[in-house]
Amino acid sequence: MTIKIASADEISRRYKDSVPRVAEAYKRGVQGTTDWQERAVASQGLYEARMADRDVLQRRAKKLAKVSNEEWRSKAADLGASRIGTGMDRAVDKQRRGFAPFREALANLTLPEKTADAMTNIDNRVKGVVRVLVETKKGQA
Repeated sequence: MTIKIASADEISRRYKDSVPRVAEAYKRGVQGTTDWQERAVASQGLYEARMADRDVLQRRAKKLAKVSNEEWRSKAADLGASRIGTGMDRAVDKQRRGFAPFREALANLTLPEKTADAMTNIDNRVKGVVRVLVETKKGQA
């Protein structure tokens, strides 16, 4: 006995026909979800195990190898360029809240005066900026 399955053309037609309905169905599904955070946190161990699974990592590598640099570039440029502005516009308040602790940390950082030696400046100034940013990030965890 063989499995009965629609033709490739039929499957493609059904996929294409679903496009006008999928955004609203997706939105309803999201709005009906109430426990995503608890479930995500509870599944952390599974996530870590899957990310350490050699087979999973090899599948990822094989799939990445199938996408040419040109295909990636084309998708990222065409789709990404058309979506990024809208996404950023909708995230202005979130960006402000998210960056606020880093802005405050930098605003309160006192750096020593510059010297004539570039390496000393890196040690005394650049590393201080990096240190305060890393400490702020760790403090958010």
